[in-house]
Amino acid sequence: MSSCLKTAPAGFGSEVTRTNNLQNRIEPRDFVAHDPEQRRLRQEMAIEGIDYQFVRSEEINPPSTSCELLEVTTALACASADPNLAVQIKTGIGRFFADLSKAPYKAIFNPTTSGARAFNATVVQRAIDNWIEAKKQELSKKSGPSWGALVHGNRILASAVFRRLDAAKLSQPISAFAAAFKPSDIDAICEAAYGKIVAAIQMHYAGKFLAVLFKNPTMSKHVFDLTIT
Repeated sequence: MSSCLKTAPAGFGSEVTRTNNLQNRIEPRDFVAHDPEQRRLRQEMAIEGIDYQFVRSEEINPPSTSCELLEVTTALACASADPNLAVQIKTGIGRFFADLSKAPYKAIFNPTTSGARAFNATVVQRAIDNWIEAKKQELSKKSGPSWGALVHGNRILASAVFRRLDAAKLSQPISAFAAAFKPSDIDAICEAAYGKIVAAIQMHYAGKFLAVLFKNPTMSKHVFDLTIT
């Protein structure tokens, strides 16, 4: 090895060490691989032809037949009845994996969460995110409440949209949910919720720095409550 390094470019050895450290660095999310709930979800989805990828090294397959840990976590948090979970996604999804024995992780990954619900919620979350991206393209001004509601308030918006859906439908078999699901229905709900979020910001939080507002549980819940009424 030492003879090889003699002919290698300057700094080659330290670069190899740095790369190896990056590749082998353990992150909190890596521990979910040992959680029986994650393996159960994978098995349940596999029965319906969906590949659930929760290990970082796994190759990502086409989204129509797969989903991965971070997007499932985001979807389940937004689909929960607790807007505070959406706020925690916004402030840093890594906190969900900091302690797998308690909330927020256990609030969404527990025996009551089926593989069907996890994937169906992810499908809805993808439709919401697609609507948000399309709406952003429509806006000429990339500032103010209209823009901030899409960028900083995206998770509260998603939570409001999920609240307007029939929660029981998310637990349908994946095939049944897919047969009945229409992204256009989500678009209409997104539009209505978005209008209410913008109005709430203008009425109660005019001039407020929205990047801060939507990481604040109390203010975010206030906006959420105004959006679902």
